[in-house]
Amino acid sequence: MALARALGQRYLWVDALCILQDVEVVRQQTIDDMDRIFAQSLLTMVAGTCESANDPLPGVTTNRSWKQRYQKVSASLTLSAHFDFRDYLESTKYNERAWTFQEYQLANRLLVFAPNGQVYFLCREAVYSEEVIVGPDMEPDAALLDGADLIKLRPDPTKLWSVYERGVHHFTARRMTYEKDILNAFTGILRMICSERSLEGLPLPIFDLALLWQPQQQLERRQGFSSWSWAGWIGKVEWFDIYSLTYEGEGKTETERIASWMKLRSWIVWYSSWGTDVRSPAYIMDGPPWLRGTAPSAEQHEHRFPGLHHKFVPRPRSLARSLENLEPQRRHIRYLQFWTTSAYFEIEHDRNMNFPIRSLDPETTSKGLRLFTLHDRDGRACGWVLLNDNWVNRAANSDIRRQEFIILSEGRYSKVYPSPMKYSPDQTERPIVFEEFNVMMITTTGT
Repeated sequence: MALARALGQRYLWVDALCILQDVEVVRQQTIDDMDRIFAQSLLTMVAGTCESANDPLPGVTTNRSWKQRYQKVSASLTLSAHFDFRDYLESTKYNERAWTFQEYQLANRLLVFAPNGQVYFLCREAVYSEEVIVGPDMEPDAALLDGADLIKLRPDPTKLWSVYERGVHHFTARRMTYEKDILNAFTGILRMICSERSLEGLPLPIFDLALLWQPQQQLERRQGFSSWSWAGWIGKVEWFDIYSLTYEGEGKTETERIASWMKLRSWIVWYSSWGTDVRSPAYIMDGPPWLRGTAPSAEQHEHRFPGLHHKFVPRPRSLARSLENLEPQRRHIRYLQFWTTSAYFEIEHDRNMNFPIRSLDPETTSKGLRLFTLHDRDGRACGWVLLNDNWVNRAANSDIRRQEFIILSEGRYSKVYPSPMKYSPDQTERPIVFEEFNVMMITTTGT
């Protein structure tokens, strides 16, 4: 409040004071409007030095001290070292909280109180620090960074996938005080980067691709959300390099290549529902995807997959019977339905295999995850799946070792990117490119 008053501002938004917690309707409406509040604010204050709401801002209500790092080269020349404020924020409470991610990303201007004792000003054009004299006109040469877009997410219709992937990756690394707010804290980001609707945090235009997320650490189940979405799990997620996208057309934008990939490579025609009975007015379906132009028509699908099932509409009672046996809180989460092909494989933990997400990343399998090889009925290695390490003992049981997998889409892998498979199952030497299928392992609870 003291800082807002010193800046000559009449109004200050503080979540804890401005969101009415005891009236659920008002609370939810305010949460739905949070992205607009952040985006239309004059200035967002980042308390990077504070551990709690009770801590003061240094230099505002308490004294502060900071040391400028410099080296005197000669009598007339002194060099000063400048550091990126993001490095100082990396291990702060502010950077751990999920809600502050949306606040930071949607703000037009930021005043950052960093742990090194300095205050930084960030806008859409540049970043300035106190120790650099900027002059009366904020000369761009005095900026620490030209083009602050490098720091923040920006909507780009031609790169929807890249922006979304980056956003989810960083967001899922943060912590929620109330796990039920996971999508509320990310809705503003989704609205900013994609004008179309999303399901459980997965945008419709890239839904088939967004469904291919992978854990980057051991995950815990987040109740109240669908298991097929990253929102249904607590922990950091990532997508592996989607190499097959480069094959869907030269000279096209990323969004156009993905649209082509979804038409040519996706195997599923999906529906999603809130209700439990197709015949009920409460039952809501999203799809089929070809109505959005992101999947082949029924005739095209039949031509691609001769001999496979071509009925796409869910049966009236196929989902309802299984839901009747579930506890009440699970009957009302969003379910995903589609026709596809399934197959059974035996999974085996391979202690000699590891898998970094990207070539420069640390080993994924050291973070509570284990890599399992898939074996077909002839015992040949034909794929892999990342699972929590408690599956090591479970898979030792012959009854549990055999698991069902469903096909989601086709893919291609390049030896440029890391892969746990040392070679293609069908060849003695690993080729430059070989076909793969993206699959999902299915475990059943209830009946």
